Amino acid sequence: MQETSKYTVFNIREYLGDGSHGLGEDTLIQVLSEFSCKIN
Repeated sequence: MQETSKYTVFNIREYLGDGSHGLGEDTLIQVLSEFSCKIN
């Protein structure tokens, strides 16, 4: 039986980028502001 992870890991550097290769800081801040964790 293969175990699947309950977590998703993102590399923030990939999302920051330089504007042409990433979302940019403003979009990343918006995405992270929507994050919630039941444990914390």
